[in-house]
Amino acid sequence: MLARRQTAENQLQALHQRVEALRQALTDRLALPATTRLDDGLRQARERLETAQRIAGQRSTLETQIQDAQRRLVPLQTALTEAESQWQEWQQAWQAALAEAGHEATLPVEQLETRLARMQDIQTLLAQMDSLRADDIEPLQSALDSWIRHARTLADQLMPDAPADMSPRTSH
Repeated sequence: MLARRQTAENQLQALHQRVEALRQALTDRLALPATTRLDDGLRQARERLETAQRIAGQRSTLETQIQDAQRRLVPLQTALTEAESQWQEWQQAWQAALAEAGHEATLPVEQLETRLARMQDIQTLLAQMDSLRADDIEPLQSALDSWIRHARTLADQLMPDAPADMSPRTSH
């Protein structure tokens, strides 16, 4: 029985040494104070492990989000490049149209709008003048020409021997 007891004590001592070695390794690994008990060290190790696992999960989620963003980025970059190209083409066409219309290529849109509005006003006035000419002036001129012809006829009848210089002339 003494031998058994001695064996048990030796095993217990070996177990204590192993526990102390584990505690020492744990405190070294976790950078804990040397006086930390094994159960406190294990609790802190569990907490740190849980934190590390949570961080790893977050990292995985973030990596997935980054990959998704990178996949979406390619078509967006393509669309941006195409839009920039179309913008440059439009600008070139705009500048060519400005030059063709006799405007400077750097003319701001606001100034062009003002010029176009003025041109529209001028066109409206010209149309009104044409309408006035057709509706009012031309009929009056026609009536005047008719009266002048009638007056000549009357003058020729009244004074057949009058010099030609005395007869009224048309102004056209």
